[in-house]
Amino acid sequence: MTERDQPILEVRNLSKYYEMGGSFVDSLLGRKQEVKAVESVDFELYKGETLGVVGESGCGKTTLGRSLLRLIEPTDGSIIYRQEQEDGTREEIELTDLSSSALRGLRRDLQYIFQDPFASLNPRMTVGDIVGEPLDIHNLASGEERNERVRELLEIVGLSPSHAYRYPHEFSGGQRQRIGIARALAVDPEIIVCDEPVSALDVSVQAQILNLLEDLQDEFDLSYIFIAHDLSVVEHISDRVAVMYLGEIAEAAPSERLFASPKHPYTEALLSVIPEPDPNWVGNKILLEGDVPSALTPPDGCRFHTRCHRIIPPEEYDIDQDAWESLRNLKLRVPDASSVPDLITFGRKGELVEDEAIEELSRLDEILRSAFEIPSPLSDPTAEDHLSEVVELLHGEGLDAAGETLDELFVSPCETVSPELIETERLHQVSCLLYDDEYRSGGLEVPQTQSDAVADD
Repeated sequence: MTERDQPILEVRNLSKYYEMGGSFVDSLLGRKQEVKAVESVDFELYKGETLGVVGESGCGKTTLGRSLLRLIEPTDGSIIYRQEQEDGTREEIELTDLSSSALRGLRRDLQYIFQDPFASLNPRMTVGDIVGEPLDIHNLASGEERNERVRELLEIVGLSPSHAYRYPHEFSGGQRQRIGIARALAVDPEIIVCDEPVSALDVSVQAQILNLLEDLQDEFDLSYIFIAHDLSVVEHISDRVAVMYLGEIAEAAPSERLFASPKHPYTEALLSVIPEPDPNWVGNKILLEGDVPSALTPPDGCRFHTRCHRIIPPEEYDIDQDAWESLRNLKLRVPDASSVPDLITFGRKGELVEDEAIEELSRLDEILRSAFEIPSPLSDPTAEDHLSEVVELLHGEGLDAAGETLDELFVSPCETVSPELIETERLHQVSCLLYDDEYRSGGLEVPQTQSDAVADD
C-alpha cells in the first residue's frame, strides 16, 4: 500500500440505533428502547488500500458498511469523502449532509457488493440488464455503447459476453457474485464496500473471487472496505484490519502486525482459535465465557468485560486476573440462575447437585469454589471475607441478596469506565484499559506478541 497524506474516506463518531417497538403506554409516555447496532466508530480509508472489518455475527459489521453509503441512515456521526476533481485536487464532501439527489450522483464513486449473491440480483432481469442498469441510471452509456460496456465488464470479471442474455438462476453462486462485482464496477467507482462477498461460496470459489478482487484493485486503483467474519480471508486480502465487538471497534492495526501481535483480549481470543493445517494441532485456544450481550442493553464500561479473560481486578483487592475472572463469572451467573443448585451448574466445572448436598455452609462453599474455579482461600483477606459473606447469603437468604452484595463489593474498573481508542504504537489502536496508564499495573497480563511467545518456549 502506498502511503497517502490524507484518507479518501474519514469516519468520525458514526452511530446507528434502531428503535424497538414498545407497548402502547410506552409510546404515549415517550419511552423508547434502542438497539445500539453501531456506536461511535472512527476510522480512515486510504486510496488503493483494503480495510478489513471483522467480528462475530451480530457485531454491527454490515450495519456499519450500509451506514457508510447511507443505504441505511446513520443516527449520528460524520462521513467525509474526499472526491477527486478534474484538476487532481480533492474536495471534502460530508455525506451525512447530502440530499438524496446529491447522494445519488456520488453513487458513481461509492459502490457496494452485497453478501448474498442469490438474493442481490433481480431474477426477472437478464445479466445484461443487471450490469447495465447503473449505466442507465447515471446516463453513462446507451445503445451499442452500453452493450459493449456490459460485454467488457463481464469479460473483466471472468464471464463470457454471451452470459449477458441469461438470467441469474442459470448461474452458480460464484458466477452470481462475479455479476455483482461487474455491476459495482460499471460506474468506475473509487471505493467499494464488500459485505462478506465470499461467505456464501465454496472454499475453492472463495479463492477465485478474492484473487479477482485483488486483480481489479491493482488494475483500477480501487479502495475496499472488506467486511468478513473469516479471519483467514481478512488476513489474505487486507492491508489494515478493524476488529468490531458489539457495535464498537476494539482494535485496528496493519494486518501483519495485528495477526502477529494482537493487543485487545478479544482479538487475542479470535486469533487463538484459527485452525492450523496440521492434524496434530491443538493450540492454546482461548474459549470465551458466556454469550455476546444484547445490543439493546449493552454492558456499561467496556462492552467486552462480561467475557474478558484479562479483566482488571478492583484496585482495593490484591488478587490476580485468573481469580478475578472466576469471581466475575460467578457474579454474572447469579442473575441467570433460578436456584443455588442451578447456579452451580453454570460454573465452568459445575455439576448438577441436589439441595441436600449443599445444606451445610462449608459444603456449599467447597462446591461453589470448585464449580467456578475460585481459589480457597483468595490471596487477599478482604476479598476472602467478602466472598464468604456472599456464600453465607446464598446459603441463608438466596440468590437476590447474594447478587446485590456481589454487585456492591466486587466491581472492576472495566465495568464502569468506557475505554478510549488509544494508539499504542504507530497505526495500532486498541480500546482497552490494559493500555491506559491510569489502570495498568505491573501485575496485569496483556496479550503476548509472537516474539514473546517464542522467547517463552
